[in-house]
Amino acid sequence: MLVFLPDCGHRTYDAFCIPYLLDNDAVTCDIFLPRILRDKHSTPESMFLHELGHVLNVRLTGDLTLAPPAFLEFGESFFPGLSDRHRSVSGELFAHCFAMGVFSRHPELRELDPFTMVTAEDKQAFGQFMEALIRTLPE
Repeated sequence: MLVFLPDCGHRTYDAFCIPYLLDNDAVTCDIFLPRILRDKHSTPESMFLHELGHVLNVRLTGDLTLAPPAFLEFGESFFPGLSDRHRSVSGELFAHCFAMGVFSRHPELRELDPFTMVTAEDKQAFGQFMEALIRTLPE
């Protein structure tokens, strides 16, 4: 994985993750974090964690856009309709929840957390879920 920090903005995205196959058929991702031009609510740190959530999603599913089935099931109680009506945004929601989970584990990052509308308990639940999901990955 490479992380790019270009000293410019992007006309469409404030951050993005590009997955691709290596010669040995391994999947990797590059993260691009240009200057934030649009989203004045997020922080560079939250954008980085969000993009890392996409990396985890790609590792679990091979797809940026669709979240793992376990997340669809877990997230249904937080986001009614996630597993059917809102499935098309599940990859983005997964990445947001990953970032929230990381923020919940590190009190020193609270001032960088833009997810102020989400309760600390919900963030902790996302953090515990993501940690459990990561433990299921083969080494």
